[in-house]
Amino acid sequence: MDNLLGQYAPRIDRDQGTTDPRPYALGYTEREFQRLELQGALIHDLTEDFLRRAGIGPGMRVLDIGCGVGDVSLLAGKLVGPSGRVLGVDRSAGAVDIAERRASESGQCYWTRFT
Repeated sequence: MDNLLGQYAPRIDRDQGTTDPRPYALGYTEREFQRLELQGALIHDLTEDFLRRAGIGPGMRVLDIGCGVGDVSLLAGKLVGPSGRVLGVDRSAGAVDIAERRASESGQCYWTRFT
């Protein structure tokens, strides 16, 4: 089983992070970023309900790994408010740029950050 999983799972180098050369399957194009924003809008209410049920609330700290264009991070930011902090992390600089712009436009740029 380990051999089978090892074939598909990225290899981790403790000093350098992932050594997995495979890119995101759907790409890093402007069209893909638009698709992610549309997807986020379509499931906005469901996602917000999920985060509330998970206990996300004022003053909390949230880490969103693989944040894409920031939909979940921004919803978490809405729930934690200015007394909390959200950090969204993504490997795509283009997605991070869009997420940062969206945080600024929503007034969350002081407590919802991206890298």
